[in-house]
Amino acid sequence: MVCMEINEVLKLLFKAKEDNITISNHFIERYENRKYKLPDLSEIINILTNKTPIGILKQSETKFRLYYELDEKYDIIIVISVWNTNPIIINLVTLYPQEKKKR
Repeated sequence: MVCMEINEVLKLLFKAKEDNITISNHFIERYENRKYKLPDLSEIINILTNKTPIGILKQSETKFRLYYELDEKYDIIIVISVWNTNPIIINLVTLYPQEKKKR
């Protein structure tokens, strides 16, 4: 298991390509339940690999909660787990919209 720091995760996200992203069953279930409030899956991966999060919380040695702006009212929260750094393997754990006022 890899122990990651926030700055290392940010670097990995910008290096990552779609092939470096795995998606958990839990993520798919949550996405399906909430997709009316969320961008499509390809856009979510694009956000992860091309945009800087507005916030990031370290939840464990390899798990991070990323905050991205979604629209004027909501942020999108994406929880990831870094499985490997070489090659890069980032697992999408879950996601959900959250009102900006909860930041």
